[in-house]
Amino acid sequence: MDRIAKLLRDEPEYRPRRMCLHPSAPNGCDKVVSAHSVQRAKSLEAIAEEGHVLGFPKAMAPLVKKGLVAPEPFGIRVASTFPGFCKSHDDETFAAVEKVPFQHTREQVGLIHFRGMCYEWYAKLVNLGRAKLTADQAGEQDEATDVAMSWLAGAAVDAKFIKDHKEVFGAMVLNSNWSRLRFACAEIEPNIPLVASGVNSPFYSVDCKQLQDGAQPEWRLRNNCFSIIHEGNRAFIVISWLDEDSDVIDQLWSAIERVPPNQIVDCLVRYAFVNVENVFMRPSWWAGLTEQQQRAVMRMVNQMFAFTTEPWSCAPHAKSLVKTRFVQWVARP
Repeated sequence: MDRIAKLLRDEPEYRPRRMCLHPSAPNGCDKVVSAHSVQRAKSLEAIAEEGHVLGFPKAMAPLVKKGLVAPEPFGIRVASTFPGFCKSHDDETFAAVEKVPFQHTREQVGLIHFRGMCYEWYAKLVNLGRAKLTADQAGEQDEATDVAMSWLAGAAVDAKFIKDHKEVFGAMVLNSNWSRLRFACAEIEPNIPLVASGVNSPFYSVDCKQLQDGAQPEWRLRNNCFSIIHEGNRAFIVISWLDEDSDVIDQLWSAIERVPPNQIVDCLVRYAFVNVENVFMRPSWWAGLTEQQQRAVMRMVNQMFAFTTEPWSCAPHAKSLVKTRFVQWVARP
């Protein structure tokens, strides 16, 4: 808690507030809005039922309760939103994603990555802002409280690295220069019942090999942005990362390439549940899973909260969570 308290004391930006995270802000800013980090009109509406999707709560409360965290309903007007851009910068910056069909261009992938990074950074700030309150209310230490404190400590470290990457992407946005970006894009059948977008720091690859150890002192966590995107009668899974993170993320990509085509989508869905907070599901898909499958998914998500990923969690599995078929790689790094 000392490290978190120092961050909150020394860094005013770690206190949650409405803000525009565009690199030009506050120049050109107007009213800050609740910006979607996942496209509402294309992706969220593609999986919504009666205007709702399911997602896992982002608040601290579930972390101090024992047991598994279950998904909750979110209206698509609020799902994936955060007060991180003013209306002017949100409209102008992401026009190439929102107003143009997704064609997996480097600019489109870069903008999705930038927006996902801003969402993750803001989420870290919000939860760090709750750190003191959580500590004050914890009382005697127990297992659930230890999990919450572990999550907060990890978030404090991760927030700094995400902030550094956000500044790099800010320069890329201003200069329209995406040359440092690497990415892979898989086209999949459009019936996938999920959407996702978020920056993550994977500890294990899909072949169960360790990629990095966040507990190492002074280790700079390597990140990637993982997204599931719907575009009309097509859908895509996109993984993007910076050149300077290639020593770790290239290993992840190589392992993904070795997954048999009939297991790739299920493997990447599991990867999303283990590593990405910002995942939403079609309610009927969740209801159609067996109790064993639901508990497996909730265990994956709980691992992310606790920063204790098991090496087998996102490996290919005999019983698929989704029936979506892999079509082809349309872009490779």
